[in-house]
Amino acid sequence: MKTLVIGASSNPERYANMALKSLLKHQHEVVAIGLKKEVVEGVTIETEK
Repeated sequence: MKTLVIGASSNPERYANMALKSLLKHQHEVVAIGLKKEVVEGVTIETEK
């Protein structure tokens, strides 16, 4: 099962960033959607589907 993080950001002060890192730490498969195409902890933040 995948978990979708909406509003993902590379900014470590953003809650979506903290959530993404926590999900990865607990071995969840993550799909990240955000405004800028960036990479966080090896996960590419997608800007469109």
